[in-house]
Amino acid sequence: MVKCKTLVIYKMLEIVNAKQLLENSLEDQMMNQKVVFLTGDDDNSFFIIELHKDQTLPGHYHKEKIEIYYILEGEAEIITAQFEDGKMMDQFVQSVKKGDTFSITPYKVHQITNTGTEVLQILAIAPKSHSAKIGTSSPYIMKNNESSNNYNSCRFIVVITDIIKISGDRRSPEIF
Repeated sequence: MVKCKTLVIYKMLEIVNAKQLLENSLEDQMMNQKVVFLTGDDDNSFFIIELHKDQTLPGHYHKEKIEIYYILEGEAEIITAQFEDGKMMDQFVQSVKKGDTFSITPYKVHQITNTGTEVLQILAIAPKSHSAKIGTSSPYIMKNNESSNNYNSCRFIVVITDIIKISGDRRSPEIF
């Protein structure tokens, strides 16, 4: 009788280059940014986000789980507020720069504006559902009568006229 050894085959890791993926991606017209899913699963995903000079990631919030941000390159202003009972409360404005990290909790409205002269790059860890392109629990965008390009001049969305939930295909926002 011949004795055989068990052959174990391991799957290789999928390795991606964040800079290459970012260079080859298109800017998301709704969110006014480039956002690229790098790796992970539904519960824990890794993204890279890019904003050019004076671009703003519109104010939005998520109903569940935290997001963790790390400023890879550039400088920004982040405005946060708590969203409770349909109202914005406790607004804060803070500056962040290369090397800074912070967490965003559920129902924390957050808006990030590139205030530097260079491209702002952010690494983010969040559930896949926090990406407006993927999942069913996408970000809830805060909308007012101003266009998203004017958020920087009005400092933050002071009067909310609508709250829209971006649907999975991103073409037909649902007002709720």
